[in-house]
Amino acid sequence: MDPREAQFAAEQAKPNLMWARKPPERGKANLIATRASVVRSRAILDNTVSNRKRFEALFAEGAVAANQPDAAAMEADVAQASLSVGLTHRSSR
Repeated sequence: MDPREAQFAAEQAKPNLMWARKPPERGKANLIATRASVVRSRAILDNTVSNRKRFEALFAEGAVAANQPDAAAMEADVAQASLSVGLTHRSSR
């Protein structure tokens, strides 16, 4: 085997080795990522709920088609589900 190939393989393996040797840091990184995901999901939910309310009011005024409030409600439901999954994932750690 060419020594350069061995050196290249060793260099490629270093990040995986470092990752495997540092489980506390990996766990901390996962926790931070999960918290960030929950914060993002809450922001998305807040935005979709605002959009739903806005489209419902516009529909009541006859300013938008019926499918727009329905789509906004579906997006809010999806955002709520995403947040619930994130919170469940966070609490299971």
